[in-house]
Amino acid sequence: MPTINGNASESIEENKAIVRRFLEEVFNRRNLTAIDELVAVNAIDHYKQGLTLWLLLSAFPDFRITIRTMIAENDKVAVVSTLYGTHQGSLMGIPSSNKPVSIIKADIFRIEHGKIAEIWQNGDYIGLMQQIGAVDVRRLTYHLQVATEIGTKAPPAVVTTKVQSL
Repeated sequence: MPTINGNASESIEENKAIVRRFLEEVFNRRNLTAIDELVAVNAIDHYKQGLTLWLLLSAFPDFRITIRTMIAENDKVAVVSTLYGTHQGSLMGIPSSNKPVSIIKADIFRIEHGKIAEIWQNGDYIGLMQQIGAVDVRRLTYHLQVATEIGTKAPPAVVTTKVQSL
C-alpha cells in the first residue's frame, strides 16, 4: 500500500487513530464539530435505516461507546464496540422506558486522505429493542419459524394453521 512516507504500518496506525478519535470525540464527548474534521463531505454510510447519531443522542442522552477490538489493514479499520446507555427519550416512536441497555456493534470504516470515507455498521438492534421492551423475542422467533416453513415445503395445512394463529 503506497503511503506518503513509504511506511504502510504508520498509515494503518494513523487510520486507527482517526477512527478512535471519531468514536471518542463525536460519540463519547459529543463534540459534533469533529465530524467536519474526521469525516469526508461525500462520505457514504451503508447503513440506511435505524439508529443515527441524532436518534441515539435523543433516545440515549447518556450513551457511551467502549472499543473492545480494533483491527486495521490497508485503508480499512474494523471496530467491535459496546454501546451503553439509558433509554430516556423516544426511539422511533417507542416511548422512554428508562431501562439501561448495552449492545455490541461491529463497524468497518474506510479511510481516504485522512478522513472517514465509508462506514459499514452492524449492531444487535433486535437485542436493543428487546432490552427496552419493544420486541418480544419469543413471538418474533415464532414468526420467523412460520416464515421459514412457508419458504420450505411444509404441508399446506400446517402453514395455513400457523398463519391463521398469528
